[in-house]
Amino acid sequence: HRVEMRHRRIGLSSGPLENPSVKLRETGFREGLDRHGHPLDETLVHRGAVDAKTGFEGGMELLSRPDRPTAVFCATDYMAYGTLDATKRLGLLVPDDVSIVGYNDLDASGWSMFDLTTVRQPLEDMASAAAELLLARIDGAAGAPVHRNFAVEWVQRGSAAPIGQLGRAESVKDR
Repeated sequence: HRVEMRHRRIGLSSGPLENPSVKLRETGFREGLDRHGHPLDETLVHRGAVDAKTGFEGGMELLSRPDRPTAVFCATDYMAYGTLDATKRLGLLVPDDVSIVGYNDLDASGWSMFDLTTVRQPLEDMASAAAELLLARIDGAAGAPVHRNFAVEWVQRGSAAPIGQLGRAESVKDR
Protein backbone atom coordinates (compact mmCIF):
# COMPACT_ATOMS: atom_id res chain seq x y z
CA HIS A 1 0.00 0.00 0.00
CA ARG A 2 2.81 2.44 0.82
CA VAL A 3 4.50 1.88 -2.54
CA GLU A 4 1.15 2.21 -4.33
CA MET A 5 0.76 5.56 -2.53
CA ARG A 6 4.06 6.59 -4.23
CA HIS A 7 6.04 6.64 -0.98
CA ARG A 8 9.67 5.66 -1.59
CA ARG A 9 11.38 6.99 1.53
CA ILE A 10 9.72 4.84 4.19
CA GLY A 11 10.84 4.57 7.80
CA LEU A 12 10.34 1.69 10.19
CA SER A 13 9.71 1.84 13.93
CA SER A 14 10.12 -1.70 15.20
CA GLY A 15 10.84 -3.84 18.21
CA PRO A 16 13.44 -6.49 19.03
CA LEU A 17 13.88 -9.16 16.38
CA GLU A 18 13.91 -11.78 19.15
CA ASN A 19 10.14 -11.15 19.39
CA PRO A 20 8.59 -13.61 16.88
CA SER A 21 5.66 -11.32 16.01
CA VAL A 22 7.94 -8.36 15.40
CA LYS A 23 10.28 -10.47 13.29
CA LEU A 24 7.43 -11.77 11.10
CA ARG A 25 5.94 -8.29 10.60
CA GLU A 26 9.28 -6.75 9.79
CA THR A 27 10.23 -9.58 7.43
CA GLY A 28 6.94 -9.20 5.57
CA PHE A 29 7.39 -5.42 5.39
CA ARG A 30 10.92 -5.73 4.02
CA GLU A 31 9.92 -8.41 1.50
CA GLY A 32 7.04 -6.25 0.28
CA LEU A 33 9.36 -3.29 -0.28
CA ASP A 34 11.92 -5.54 -2.02
CA ARG A 35 9.24 -6.98 -4.35
CA HIS A 36 8.48 -3.44 -5.51
CA GLY A 37 12.16 -2.57 -6.00
CA HIS A 38 12.39 -0.30 -2.94
CA PRO A 39 14.58 -1.99 -0.32
CA LEU A 40 14.40 -0.53 3.17
CA ASP A 41 17.01 2.13 3.87
CA GLU A 42 18.62 0.89 7.11
CA THR A 43 19.26 4.48 8.21
CA LEU A 44 15.46 4.84 8.47
CA VAL A 45 15.02 2.04 11.03
CA HIS A 46 14.45 2.75 14.72
CA ARG A 47 14.33 -0.20 17.10
CA GLY A 48 13.37 -0.44 20.76
CA ALA A 49 10.84 -1.97 23.12
CA VAL A 50 7.36 -2.67 21.78
CA ASP A 51 5.67 0.40 23.26
CA ALA A 52 4.54 3.94 22.55
CA LYS A 53 7.81 5.38 23.91
CA THR A 54 9.78 3.63 21.16
CA GLY A 55 7.34 4.99 18.57
CA PHE A 56 7.77 8.48 19.99
CA GLU A 57 11.58 8.26 20.10
CA GLY A 58 11.69 6.78 16.60
CA GLY A 59 9.34 9.45 15.30
CA MET A 60 11.45 12.22 16.82
CA GLU A 61 14.65 10.70 15.40
CA LEU A 62 13.38 9.93 11.91
CA LEU A 63 11.08 12.89 11.37
CA SER A 64 13.41 15.63 12.59
CA ARG A 65 15.91 14.83 9.83
CA PRO A 66 16.15 17.12 6.81
CA ASP A 67 15.71 14.04 4.61
CA ARG A 68 12.87 12.60 6.69
CA PRO A 69 10.76 9.73 5.40
CA THR A 70 7.40 10.51 3.83
CA ALA A 71 5.90 7.48 5.57
CA VAL A 72 6.59 5.42 8.70
CA PHE A 73 5.44 1.85 9.30
CA CYS A 74 5.18 0.95 12.98
CA ALA A 75 5.30 -2.68 14.14
CA THR A 76 2.33 -2.08 16.48
CA ASP A 77 -0.44 0.45 16.89
CA TYR A 78 1.05 1.44 20.27
CA MET A 79 4.28 2.40 18.51
CA ALA A 80 2.24 4.33 15.94
CA TYR A 81 0.53 6.30 18.72
CA GLY A 82 3.95 7.44 19.91
CA THR A 83 4.97 8.34 16.35
CA LEU A 84 1.78 10.37 15.94
CA ASP A 85 2.68 12.26 19.12
CA ALA A 86 6.16 12.97 17.72
CA THR A 87 4.65 14.45 14.55
CA LYS A 88 2.57 16.89 16.62
CA ARG A 89 5.58 17.95 18.69
CA LEU A 90 7.58 18.51 15.49
CA GLY A 91 4.78 20.57 13.95
CA LEU A 92 4.18 18.08 11.14
CA LEU A 93 0.76 17.29 9.71
CA VAL A 94 -0.47 13.72 9.24
CA PRO A 95 -0.86 12.70 6.42
CA ASP A 96 0.14 15.92 4.64
CA ASP A 97 3.80 15.80 5.74
CA VAL A 98 4.10 12.14 6.70
CA SER A 99 1.88 9.07 6.58
CA ILE A 100 1.81 6.78 9.63
CA VAL A 101 0.65 3.14 9.63
CA GLY A 102 0.36 0.79 12.60
CA TYR A 103 -0.32 -2.90 13.04
CA ASN A 104 -3.05 -4.61 15.12
CA ASP A 105 -6.11 -2.37 14.64
CA LEU A 106 -6.63 -1.78 18.34
CA ASP A 107 -10.02 -0.26 19.20
CA ALA A 108 -8.45 3.14 19.95
CA SER A 109 -6.93 3.27 16.45
CA GLY A 110 -10.35 4.16 15.04
CA TRP A 111 -10.85 7.04 17.48
CA SER A 112 -10.70 10.48 15.87
CA MET A 113 -7.69 11.49 17.97
CA PHE A 114 -5.65 8.72 16.28
CA ASP A 115 -7.54 7.98 13.03
CA LEU A 116 -4.78 5.44 12.42
CA THR A 117 -4.41 3.50 9.20
CA THR A 118 -3.41 0.03 10.33
CA VAL A 119 -3.19 -3.65 9.52
CA ARG A 120 -5.88 -5.81 11.09
CA GLN A 121 -5.32 -9.40 12.14
CA PRO A 122 -8.24 -11.86 12.38
CA LEU A 123 -7.88 -12.19 16.16
CA GLU A 124 -11.06 -14.23 16.66
CA ASP A 125 -10.00 -16.78 14.03
CA MET A 126 -6.52 -16.93 15.54
CA ALA A 127 -7.89 -17.47 19.06
CA SER A 128 -10.30 -20.14 17.85
CA ALA A 129 -7.50 -22.03 16.06
CA ALA A 130 -5.27 -21.80 19.14
CA ALA A 131 -8.06 -23.12 21.36
CA GLU A 132 -8.70 -26.05 19.00
CA LEU A 133 -5.01 -26.95 18.97
CA LEU A 134 -4.79 -26.69 22.76
CA LEU A 135 -7.85 -28.89 23.26
CA ALA A 136 -6.40 -31.45 20.84
CA ARG A 137 -3.18 -31.53 22.89
CA ILE A 138 -5.13 -31.92 26.11
CA ASP A 139 -6.99 -34.85 24.52
CA GLY A 140 -3.66 -36.52 23.77
CA ALA A 141 -2.78 -35.40 20.27
CA ALA A 142 0.95 -35.48 19.74
CA GLY A 143 3.20 -34.22 17.02
CA ALA A 144 5.26 -31.29 15.95
CA PRO A 145 4.18 -27.74 16.76
CA VAL A 146 1.61 -26.39 14.33
CA HIS A 147 2.15 -23.08 12.58
CA ARG A 148 -0.80 -21.40 10.91
CA ASN A 149 -0.82 -18.32 8.73
CA PHE A 150 -3.77 -15.95 8.65
CA ALA A 151 -4.55 -13.26 6.11
CA VAL A 152 -4.41 -9.66 7.31
CA GLU A 153 -6.47 -6.69 6.18
CA TRP A 154 -5.43 -3.10 5.39
CA VAL A 155 -7.64 -0.65 7.30
CA GLN A 156 -7.48 2.74 5.60
CA ARG A 157 -8.07 5.70 7.88
CA GLY A 158 -6.86 9.28 7.93
CA SER A 159 -3.19 8.81 8.89
CA ALA A 160 -2.01 7.67 5.45
CA ALA A 161 -2.41 9.21 2.02
CA PRO A 162 -0.65 9.12 -1.34
CA ILE A 163 2.20 11.54 -1.93
CA GLY A 164 0.87 14.68 -3.56
CA GLN A 165 -2.76 14.09 -2.57
CA LEU A 166 -2.49 16.70 0.13
CA GLY A 167 -0.55 19.90 -0.33
CA ARG A 168 2.54 19.88 1.90
CA ALA A 169 3.70 16.30 1.15
CA GLU A 170 4.54 17.37 -2.41
CA SER A 171 7.43 19.51 -1.21
CA VAL A 172 9.17 16.72 0.70
CA LYS A 173 12.53 15.90 -0.87
CA ASP A 174 13.42 12.37 -2.10
CA ARG A 175 10.13 10.58 -1.88
